[in-house]
Amino acid sequence: MSRSKFVCALLAVAVMVLGVAGQARSQERRRPRNAAERRKQMEQRMKTALGATDEQWKDLKPKVEKVQTLARQAGGGSMFRRRTTTGEQTDVEKKLAELRKVLENKEATPEEITAALTPYREALAKVREELEKAQKELAEGLTPRQVAALVSLGLLN
Repeated sequence: MSRSKFVCALLAVAVMVLGVAGQARSQERRRPRNAAERRKQMEQRMKTALGATDEQWKDLKPKVEKVQTLARQAGGGSMFRRRTTTGEQTDVEKKLAELRKVLENKEATPEEITAALTPYREALAKVREELEKAQKELAEGLTPRQVAALVSLGLLN
C-alpha cells in the first residue's frame, strides 16, 4: 500500500471513531442523569401526550401522582416492586411483611397462614378500591383523546 493510501485509510478510521464518539456523547447528554431528571422527563412526556397546557397540568399532576402511587401499592407483593418514595411502609407492605414472616416459618399451621393472608388481601382490596376511585377522578373532565392517552400509559383502564 502506498503511503498516501495508508494516510487516507488512517484518516477515514479516525473520522469514523470521532463520529461514533460524538454520537455517544450526544446520547449521553439526552439521557437523564438522576431520578429527579427522569421523573421530570416522564412528567413532560405525559403532559405532551395529554396535550395539556401548563394550567391544565397543575390540576392533573396531583391526580396522576395519586393514581401512580396507588397503582404501585395495588401491584401487591411482587419481589421486584420498589418501596414507596416516602420510604414509609404502606399498610399493604406491612401486611405483606407479616405474611412473609409467617411463610418463613416452615412449621406454620394453615390457620396461621390464613390469619396472615386475610389482612393482606383486605388491605390490597382497599387500595384497589381507592385506585379505582382515583382513576375515575382523574378521568373526569378529560377529552376522549386524553383518556385514551392515559389508558395507553397504563394509568386508566
